This record gives sequence, C-alpha cells and structure tokens, in this order.
Amino acid sequence: MEITLSKLIGLYESKGYTISVGVNPCHRPDGCQDNLITPFANLFKNGAPVTEMGGISVQELYFLESLATVFAPKRIFIIGNAFGWSTLACALIFPFAKVVAIDTLAGIEGRALHLLTQELIRDAGLNAKVIEATSPQDVERVVREELDGEIHLALIDGLHTDEQQKKDYHALLPRMHPNSVMLFHDVINHKMLESFKEIAAHWKGHAELLMRTPSGMGICYSQALEATVGKIAHAFNDPIANQLPIPNSRSVREGRVSLPKPESVVRAPQPAAPVLPVGLTATPAPVAPAAAPRPAVVPVPPVGLTTATLNPRPAAPAVAAAPTPPANLQTTINIITQIFQAARQGTLAEPVFQATIKLLQDAGNTALVTALIDAKRQGKR
Repeated sequence: MEITLSKLIGLYESKGYTISVGVNPCHRPDGCQDNLITPFANLFKNGAPVTEMGGISVQELYFLESLATVFAPKRIFIIGNAFGWSTLACALIFPFAKVVAIDTLAGIEGRALHLLTQELIRDAGLNAKVIEATSPQDVERVVREELDGEIHLALIDGLHTDEQQKKDYHALLPRMHPNSVMLFHDVINHKMLESFKEIAAHWKGHAELLMRTPSGMGICYSQALEATVGKIAHAFNDPIANQLPIPNSRSVREGRVSLPKPESVVRAPQPAAPVLPVGLTATPAPVAPAAAPRPAVVPVPPVGLTTATLNPRPAAPAVAAAPTPPANLQTTINIITQIFQAARQGTLAEPVFQATIKLLQDAGNTALVTALIDAKRQGKR
C-alpha cells in the first residue's frame, strides 16, 4: 500500500513541482544550521522556491496516520491552506471525510496556489475543497454551508500569533462535535504557548503539547476519546523533552546552553507519586477494562505548562450509556463477519460498505471502523 508521503510527492511532481520535506538541518550542504524550515514541506519549481509558506512535516504526517487508526472523522475543517499540502494530506489519510480548508488567497501567489490545490484535488479524486474566507468572521458560515454545521477534526494553521490562535479557537469551538479533536500547528516554533495555555484551560477536555512533532503541535480532545486519541497523543509527547533542554552543538559551543552532568540526571530524586501527563487529572475518565492503562511518564510539562494550567478543572467521570442488546446477537455477528470477509476479498459493494461505516461511526465504534477500512484496503491490492 502506497504511503501518504509518496502519494503527496507524486501529486506535486505530476505538475512539475518538487517537494523538500523532512530534511535534517545538519544534512544541508552548508553544514549544520539552526534551521526550523527544512523539516517542513516546501514547494519548488525548477530549483527555485515557489512560496515562503510551508506544510506539515513527515513526523506530523505520521501523527495524522496514527490518529486515523483510532479516529474516523467525517467532517474536517482547516484554517490555512498555503499550497495545499496539509489539505491534501488530510483528504488522503481520512478518505471517508469531507475536508474543507479556508484561506485568504491573498495576491497572485495565493490565487495561483489555490488553483494548484484544486487541480491536485481533482486529479486525485479527493473529497476536499479550498474556499476563500477569513477566520474568525467567515468560519460559522463556511462550516454551516459546507459541513452541515459540525466539525469532527480541526487543524488551525493560519496566522501564527497568540491573538489569532485564540480567535481561531473561539470561532471553531461552537461548531465542534462533542467528541472531536482540535490540532494547533506551530505552537512552540512560533511562540504561541501563552495563548495555547489559555485555550487548554478553557477547553472542557484534555490538552497536550506534542513534543515529538517538529513544529510543537498542540492538541485538544474530548474526555470520551481518552482511551483512543489520548493514547496516540501520549505517544507523540516526549518525557525527556518535557524535563531537560536538548542543546545542539552550536548552542553548547557558544555557551548559551550547558550540558547537564550525567550524575545529575541519573541520581535526580524521584517524585513521591507519579505526575500525570499533560491533560490528565488525578481522576481520569474510566476506560474499558480491555484497554491497556496509559503509563504516567511525563513528569514536568514544558515551558511553564503544568497539569493544573492545562486542565485546572477535575475531569468528570465519563458515564457510558448502556448498550441496547440486539434482538439476535449471533445473527449480527454473522452479518459483520460476512461484511469483513467480502471487504478482504474485494467483493464488498460500495453502498454496503458506506452504510456499515456510517452505522459503526454513529455507534462510536472507531475500532471496527478502522478494521473495516483496513480490510477494504487489503481487498483492493
């Protein structure tokens, strides 16, 4: 199965463009540099950069692919399109969602990149659209007209200021589904931690910084998604990065950062009780008995963030509604088994597949949704 990165690069190359993404700054011909640009997607034509605007990194593509294994949104909203990299990525990674991105499309460059994005969307047959609009003033209208008034997954990657990040968040919040996810790009790289702390304190769920993403993404997700989305978020949060500075060779040479002595790390006193990861409270929402417990391995949140500042209110225990047992359980199991077999064999009719996905999504069974999608992909090979 072709990976998302390969598909994206192929789409742009089909139009004569070149993508530079995922490059370690130390691998450049001019030597190791303090460069925050090279990990992210950059668009080139005939060796020259087309725009200064970038796209999400390879690690962040991997984060979205990981998220897709446990979360199947049907309506995705993106603030900031640039040259379409993130918009196309979301449409490829979440093939059963409708993706709507807004951008101001300022100037000749903005309109040219908008046309390029639309052309690539058509070529790939994706369910996505880019609309000329501005946040926050146009958000409510666009979501109502294009996404039936509701968002399951949002990606905020527009103007990178504290004030704008808060405006984007508050514009989207009334449109978010109760069990939804909000992603914030470039929180750390563009120094938007202060506004993210305010957002996290306001959000009625869990909030974390994804330290294993090159831009320092932020994520907010509902308490009901703790056992699924929370597991993925935890995998992209780094306990070491949350405790110690990670100096590069230049900062050490110039005396801006001193390396800690080994014994100061090895013999550091341990807290009396484990400190929960960012976004968790002392009484996290209960999870199903079969789910593996998440270890509390994030001792200190980064750059002044604490569990109290990110989630000051105790999380109310989630109360699961009692499921209604089917009239004939064995018959239901047999039908589901037949659907999965047909999907793996490539003989499952598309209307049956779509109807089954909708039923499972409405029931909140993301595990079976993911399994059925994987089975259908196997059947296409």
